[in-house]
Amino acid sequence: VTQPKASAIDALPALLDRYQVEVALTTGQPAASDAYIALFDAWAAQQTQVVPVTAGYRVAVDDGVTLEVLHPQLAPPSEAEPEDVGMVLRLSYGDTSFLITPDLSPEAEQALAEAGWYTGSTVLELPSRGSDRASSAEFLQAVQPQAAVVSLGAGSRQNLPAPEVVSWLDERAIPLYRTDHDGTVEIVTDGRTLWIYRER
Repeated sequence: VTQPKASAIDALPALLDRYQVEVALTTGQPAASDAYIALFDAWAAQQTQVVPVTAGYRVAVDDGVTLEVLHPQLAPPSEAEPEDVGMVLRLSYGDTSFLITPDLSPEAEQALAEAGWYTGSTVLELPSRGSDRASSAEFLQAVQPQAAVVSLGAGSRQNLPAPEVVSWLDERAIPLYRTDHDGTVEIVTDGRTLWIYRER
């Protein structure tokens, strides 16, 4: 759970109706929202182990997948803005890697850069749905993705991803996959090669 915001967790209790989750990773930032309470109730019903994590936490599984937490650097206080302390993850398998980002503030991107964690990744999920407030040129340059993906609702009027972000990707011939145009985007890898499938 990258952030305790309702927009990030509303769908998770329904997901738990279908899947048994043994361990859940969170930033540890509490919230008093109905969505947050419903999620913790669902975890309690499943006896899910909830683990608060910060940068440096790693999960390595038997099939060769490694999940690294790169942000937040410290356990966030309850009053922190979720965009400042959202969980950034780097998932790697063989020679391929994915940088998974929530809504991030410029301050969060700066803190991540200053912490010195390696963010280079084959695929980047654009932070903040490609807002120019989050996806700075410095951040994108540090990641140097070969492909980018963004989750957007069809017909969104937010003008996302930002033209500046799209231009940065276009200038470097980095393909952008977006759910509002492409539908479901599936990315498959054997650790060396990527196959990207679009619904439409």
